[in-house]
Amino acid sequence: MPSQTVPGDTLAATYAVGTAASIRISAVIGDGQLGDSAVWLDTKLLTTGDVNHFDIGSAAQLRGHQLKFRSIASDLNPQTNRTSVSYFLAGGTTDDDYTLTKQVANDGDSVVYEATFQLV
Repeated sequence: MPSQTVPGDTLAATYAVGTAASIRISAVIGDGQLGDSAVWLDTKLLTTGDVNHFDIGSAAQLRGHQLKFRSIASDLNPQTNRTSVSYFLAGGTTDDDYTLTKQVANDGDSVVYEATFQLV
């Protein structure tokens, strides 16, 4: 699937895990801003902080579950009040990436982003 940019701070999508031996995820805070993420599989916390090529398991383990990211992006870049987070899912039927974007009203403000993927 080609890259998708979604205005706003919330995303709900489906990800086809196929028959992969390993599904990997990443969350990247963009626009020169600072932030961190937390990731859950259903209600189990998988990881927090910098999420980069994190292996969440095989297709057989993941199918039928829900993957949820919660990220915070803080506006520390004096050149822009734009914030963004890109979510990458790899190893399934396709490698997908989604970028959520939101402008903050004031320098130093933060945005909490949430992305939920149904794993099929």
